[in-house]
Amino acid sequence: MSTSGKGLVLWLCVWSTGACWSQASATDIAALAEGIAAYEAGQWQASADALARALGQQGADVLYRLDALAYMGRVQVRLGNPDRARDYFRQLLGLQPDYRLNRSDPAGLDLFEEVLRPPAPPLQPQAGRSRLTKLLIAAAVLGGGAAFLLLSGGGGGGTGVGSIGGEIALP
Repeated sequence: MSTSGKGLVLWLCVWSTGACWSQASATDIAALAEGIAAYEAGQWQASADALARALGQQGADVLYRLDALAYMGRVQVRLGNPDRARDYFRQLLGLQPDYRLNRSDPAGLDLFEEVLRPPAPPLQPQAGRSRLTKLLIAAAVLGGGAAFLLLSGGGGGGTGVGSIGGEIALP
């Protein structure tokens, strides 16, 4: 790509994102612009290489890093590296927890949403079993008519769970 072509890509990247990479040097911005241009052209490995250079720069401002991390996460998805993509998305959300990926490109959206969701709390064992659980266990052990008798509350009045009413004789 010619020097004037890189300048045009850089201008388009800044214009399209509204970003102002005030603390990033021209070299840093060129690496990010090259990575974005390669991504848009479907050149995943070239994009990853340029974005790695962009992310390796020290002192880049947050907007610059956010763009680089978002594209790097997506390019890792395209390269078939979901674990690496999750790592980049975690870094991205560490810098800006309310960041959202542009939905016009579906690559990585599911992984990003997965990282965005907090993990489910671990299941805690119940201290005791509920009456219904005890009845279902007894029904499974006893089987047949006894199971229906237990679940119907003992027959007669039909006050139990799943009651149909009537007397049931045990076999």
